Amino acid sequence: MDIHRLSACTYPFRDRPWAEALEKVRRAGFTRVDLLGRAPHFSADVESEREALWAFAQSLGLEIANLGTYVGRGFAGDAAAQRAEWEALCRVVDIAAHWGARSIRVVPGNDDPACLPQIVPWFREAAAYAQARGIYLGFETHGGGISGSLSHMQALVEGVASPHFGILYDPCNVMKGGVDYRAALWALRGHIVHVHLKDGAFGQEGFRLTMLGQGQIDVPWLAEMLDAWGYQGDLALEYELDAPPPEEGLAQWYAFAERLWGKEGA
Repeated sequence: MDIHRLSACTYPFRDRPWAEALEKVRRAGFTRVDLLGRAPHFSADVESEREALWAFAQSLGLEIANLGTYVGRGFAGDAAAQRAEWEALCRVVDIAAHWGARSIRVVPGNDDPACLPQIVPWFREAAAYAQARGIYLGFETHGGGISGSLSHMQALVEGVASPHFGILYDPCNVMKGGVDYRAALWALRGHIVHVHLKDGAFGQEGFRLTMLGQGQIDVPWLAEMLDAWGYQGDLALEYELDAPPPEEGLAQWYAFAERLWGKEGA
């Protein structure tokens, strides 16, 4: 795994201004960032703020790897909602392409399997639009009716049938949802376009998040399998613990990655 494909989510700084979030990520050692796609970190509607954010990221030496947006939900709505969602998705794809991002996160409609016939054609068109601009669309393994079911996730990606549409794979989310994350990786391996990485474990009191490398996710194995299957995207570290604070925790997670893959990558 090339450590230069490592990025950090700004999610743990979700209550702080985008400038502070970007600074904290950079100070933790990262040169790539997975930007939370909602206020106060990102707005698709205010161009002046977007350009200020982009300029500030560049001044820090940060690249935008992924935009963690929420576009796609409206595809499960009525005709007006679908048209508005299409316009929003196209706008975000254009921004991602302008910023040099590889991917954006999308939402699989209302995450109800009943909406699959309605959202598949829209995402098929969205994938074509994104592919023309070099952007990948990924919906996250989040434990919902679609996003928590291997069969329904496969039905969606196979229905869209585009190499630029697929899964944002989070093994910890999968494990928390009661699904074997290794089996899920195997089942979804040809459709993964982005990865979120954290760690956790089940104990007597149920599931809990842990520091990276201290839980039940086999991080070296995961990276090895992704590389073996030709995955070209990022590993975005998603820090969700309360302690230590995220600026300290992310620095420790980056150091953990350096110990695994070396400063220049393997």
